[in-house]
Formats: sequence, C-alpha cells, structure tokens
Amino acid sequence: MTTLNPDITYIDQLKDFIQKHVSNRATTLIEKLQTGEGNHSKALEGILYRDNWVTPAIEDGWEVLEAAGCYLFWNAESKLTFDVENNKVIESALNEWDNECYQENAPTEEDWYLLCENQGIDCYTEEPLEYWIVSDWLAIFLEKSGEIVSSDVYGLCVWGRDGGELHMDNAIRQIYQDQVRG
Repeated sequence: MTTLNPDITYIDQLKDFIQKHVSNRATTLIEKLQTGEGNHSKALEGILYRDNWVTPAIEDGWEVLEAAGCYLFWNAESKLTFDVENNKVIESALNEWDNECYQENAPTEEDWYLLCENQGIDCYTEEPLEYWIVSDWLAIFLEKSGEIVSSDVYGLCVWGRDGGELHMDNAIRQIYQDQVRG
C-alpha cells in the first residue's frame, strides 16, 4: 500500500498512480499490427474487440439475485428464472422451486452467454478507441474490472479503452480507490 501525501490533491495522486502504471499510448502500434504485413492475429487476440453479453441481458430485464452466497438469474418483468446448469428457463415467483436454479459461484461471462443464447438476446460488440501499455499489476485489476486487456501483445500488457482523460476513467479511479487509497 502506498503512503499518501496529504499536501497533494486527489487528482495529483491519481495522476502519479497513472504515471507509475500506464507507460505509453499504443493505438498506432495496434493499428499498424492490424493493417501491416504478417499475421499478428495471435498477438492481437482479445484486444481488438470483445463480445458483451451482460449489458444486453440486463437491458432485457435480467438481473442476478444473491441469497446465502448463492446466485440466481431472475427476470422480474417476465417472472422467469434461468437454470444455468440445465440451460433452461422456468416460470417462477421466486419460491422453493427456484432452489434448483441457484448456483454456488457468481455468474461468469459464459453463464451470461448461455442466458442470452437461450433467450435470443444479441450481444454487443465493444471496440476500443485507443490502446495503452500498462503494468502487469494494473492489467490484472483492469481485467477483473471487466476492461479489455491483453497480457501478451508481443510481451506487452495492453489495455483497450473508449478514450478520454485517463484520470477521469471510471475503472482507473475505482482501482486506485480500492487498491491504493483503501
């Protein structure tokens, strides 16, 4: 944990954090690898775009309910519950019949995918507008935050993002708050 200096502002501390963990903009590099000679598809795998199954499912009314450390997909509008293990939807009023639909672990990307496939919900494809080379440490937390990250673009950790000022990025701010400021 970093010792914070009370004489500098939050934004200055955040910018220092960014300077330590974000080294260079890599947008031109990624674009050149995409369009240049040679096959760079293996190196660029997972950084050019990502399928997002969570957002369209939530927009369709699905949510995750937690009870006693177990998780359940529920759609309050349609009164449906999704059974991940059996890949089926059951009519529900959140009663004892739903016990079979609870799962021990929080839903994964694969679980959201199965839900969307079962319900005919199309995924969103997210494409970053810019790329940055980041530290291995930051890459881990960005990935846990759901950001587009590749830990092996020819040995570099690269973060794909929407753009804007780095110190205004929600993921960066949250990681800084959770991991540094505590």
